Amino acid sequence: MTELVSETIARYAISVWHEMERNSIKEGEYQVWRGSLTGVFDTLKISRTHYTLIYRVLEDGGFLSKLTRGGGGKPSAVALHFPPEASSLTLTDANPPATLPLVRRIESLERQTGGINIVEALMQMQEQVDQIKQIRTTQQGEVK
Repeated sequence: MTELVSETIARYAISVWHEMERNSIKEGEYQVWRGSLTGVFDTLKISRTHYTLIYRVLEDGGFLSKLTRGGGGKPSAVALHFPPEASSLTLTDANPPATLPLVRRIESLERQTGGINIVEALMQMQEQVDQIKQIRTTQQGEVK
């Protein structure tokens, strides 16, 4: 399943795929691109920090598959299957994953609590309540 990403990353992934297609050749049943993946990023002026995410989105989505890994002056070879579309990659309100409402609720809770560990805070409060009960029980026993 394709990982849903921001609109910017989706645009980058689409640009990378089309740049590879533009420089690819037909080899048997595949459209094959050969070259330096980082070179594609450099040509498109996309930061290499996005390399892994963009490549994973393209590969996991079935848009391309690695035939041979490059490196050390040796080019990578990639089979291009079909072009990605922003609507199939982008995390939006029109295309939310099932967990999106939960993610938004968690983010809202984190903002509201200011990063407090709620479980720990509740445990501390329960300990304090128990201590107060213990003190009251002891004090009531002394009064009688």
